[in-house]
Amino acid sequence: MDVAVNVFLVVLLISASLLCVYLVITLRKLTQTIASVQEDVKQIKNKIDPILTNVDVLSGKVVLITEEVESVVSAVKILVDNLKHKAEDLLDKTKKMKANIEHPNAEWFKKIVGISRGVSAFWNTLKNK
Repeated sequence: MDVAVNVFLVVLLISASLLCVYLVITLRKLTQTIASVQEDVKQIKNKIDPILTNVDVLSGKVVLITEEVESVVSAVKILVDNLKHKAEDLLDKTKKMKANIEHPNAEWFKKIVGISRGVSAFWNTLKNK
């Protein structure tokens, strides 16, 4: 039985030694893979840095353009509002002129009718008393 235990012990030691060799080889490959990934990340970082710089510059320009467009839109809005008010004023004046041309004595007529009604009401009040 001693021999069997010794044989199993030798087999166990050989297996452990092979396992250690396999572990060392696997760790070496893992280290190489990690180094490769690190190099890839470094290359990606080197490529992304100029892109991020360009994006930063571009976003700054977009902000400036947006501000300029907003100021132009504001100025155009003010001009349109002014033009609208002037057009409304012109339209009102045109309507008044048209009314004066069509009915030049309309205002006087209204005043005379009002005065006559007032006088009639006054006489009716006097008659009723």
